[in-house]
Amino acid sequence: MKNSKLYQKNSHNVIITEDYLALLTDASLKNLFLEKRKTINFNRRNKISSKEDEIEYCYIQRELQYRKSG
Repeated sequence: MKNSKLYQKNSHNVIITEDYLALLTDASLKNLFLEKRKTINFNRRNKISSKEDEIEYCYIQRELQYRKSG
């Protein structure tokens, strides 16, 4: 397959839930945010659906904002 790197659904094979995000360190959460953004951008460039990744990205972003304000 063309460009079949680890840019598929969640390369860490972890289901992203609010509880999972709450347990991550700030550094891990930021790294997950960057990886998810990278995956979405890759998928968009290659015309691959990234809806599920975008939803998870929103949850990650919300957790980052929550930590920043709280």
